[in-house]
Amino acid sequence: MARYPLHRIVVWSFAALLVGCVERQAHNETENNPDQSNLIPNELEHANPSQLPWCVQGRITNGEAVPLSGVTVSAHCGMGTLMKTGEAVTDADGRYTLNFGPGLMLIDDGAQMQVATISASKSGMVERDLCRAGDLVMASKQPSNDELKYWGATPQRVVLAGTPKQVDFVMVPAATVRGRVIDSTGAPVANTSIWLDADGLPPSSSVLASATTDENGRFEYTEVPPGEVWLTMPVSTKPFREVESAKIFCDAETAYEVELTLQRGVAEGLDLRLMRRVAAVTGSLR
Repeated sequence: MARYPLHRIVVWSFAALLVGCVERQAHNETENNPDQSNLIPNELEHANPSQLPWCVQGRITNGEAVPLSGVTVSAHCGMGTLMKTGEAVTDADGRYTLNFGPGLMLIDDGAQMQVATISASKSGMVERDLCRAGDLVMASKQPSNDELKYWGATPQRVVLAGTPKQVDFVMVPAATVRGRVIDSTGAPVANTSIWLDADGLPPSSSVLASATTDENGRFEYTEVPPGEVWLTMPVSTKPFREVESAKIFCDAETAYEVELTLQRGVAEGLDLRLMRRVAAVTGSLR
């Protein structure tokens, strides 16, 4: 059983993603404007993002309401497995416009609803509310009450084709968690999945972050939200079982060095030892 954060979801090309909505858009636009005939599906990878029918826009600031430039805003859409279907970067005033398409083609007479998860990322920072403002559902037209009920969505969460939606984010400094995994003999546990978990998770994510230990059993997470987190690893695949470490309370702009001992067998577990805590502002060991 795989567990993934949003940023590790598989990405398809626009040519595979947008056949449904943009082919119809291309047909209509070509009839009205022959210059738009380049929007056929096999050219979608080269299409201007402004021609994509769904749009979110907004402003991104830090915790002191200062605008942030260079923040990447992404759209992941679909059902089940989500696909990255658009990306934008904030300007000097912290503003962005993100045009995106669907993650899969739907052919029906309804609103053709699917998940549209909008997230913001910047090195060394995390979104204050884990991008929950970007927990949206996209639709080709106004959904019926039955469709909203089926998706568990409110009208405020729906982004409609051709109608830009405002989504603002606030970025705050992140923590870092790094360390090494060993077994009961002291040997490194190499090439093994390790997950960062918390009680609150971003939309469409089953973990905060995912990594694989290197040949020395080492791993690192650099965009860890402040608060309580813990680490999880698999101990068996058939049947699937996983073990959790003790919790670590992370402060912003602080790095945590840990050593994990993965215990298998009767006494299986994941023993955590905090080796050191380094505050980035002062560089002091605690």
